[in-house]
Amino acid sequence: MNFKSKKVALLLALSSAATPFAANAQVAGIGVTEPVAVITSAKALQQGYKQIETTFASNLDLIDARTAESQQLQQQLATQFDANKDNQLSPEEQQKMQASNSPLIAQINAKQEEIAKLVQPIRAAQIFVVDSVDKSYSQALKDVVAANKINVVLAPDAVLWAPDAINITSKVTQRLDVLVPAVSITPPEEYSVSRRVMALYESVTQVLQARAMRAMQQAQAQQAAQPQAPAGTAAPAPAPQAPQPESR
Repeated sequence: MNFKSKKVALLLALSSAATPFAANAQVAGIGVTEPVAVITSAKALQQGYKQIETTFASNLDLIDARTAESQQLQQQLATQFDANKDNQLSPEEQQKMQASNSPLIAQINAKQEEIAKLVQPIRAAQIFVVDSVDKSYSQALKDVVAANKINVVLAPDAVLWAPDAINITSKVTQRLDVLVPAVSITPPEEYSVSRRVMALYESVTQVLQARAMRAMQQAQAQQAAQPQAPAGTAAPAPAPQAPQPESR
């Protein structure tokens, strides 16, 4: 994570000739990190989420199918009330659609209820994984603070600018991986979730979704940047590869 701002970097560049920057002196006793960055990078969380994806593969397939069916029904419903056929619903058209007794509305609601039921065990397992990893976060942070003689730990949004060396997220993550190498994805029967853990789970979800979106965009950009073969020409034959071990 880089906390440099363009304005501060420019000011430092202008004043560097008169005041050389001593990194070690500036960062001594200070660290920057926060729970979400550490927990989302923890091996236990990543492995737990992969296990959830495998365990609830049938749920995920049904969620995809029901979501596609629901979207198709919503499109059919919108088409019925699109009086001027401009592929947009005016506020008046939306009111008519919502007040109607179209059987499509009941079908859409049924799809949404089924999706919610399918999501529930997945969400419960993810929350339990986040909670289980979070239980060791404080100890991991304390261990890193003690080992590096840190006196103050700040959140990234409390720092206007700092050198990369002040960021201790990777160190806390490494210590967390030692303290909690793996977690269960099955919450106990009497398991209850605090508001703090729920807020943490929502933040973790947002970070993971943003990472997945960036990865998808990068893959699309790389694919678009690849030279395309002229029309009518055959693609070159792929080079032979050694057989890969079967993943389990």
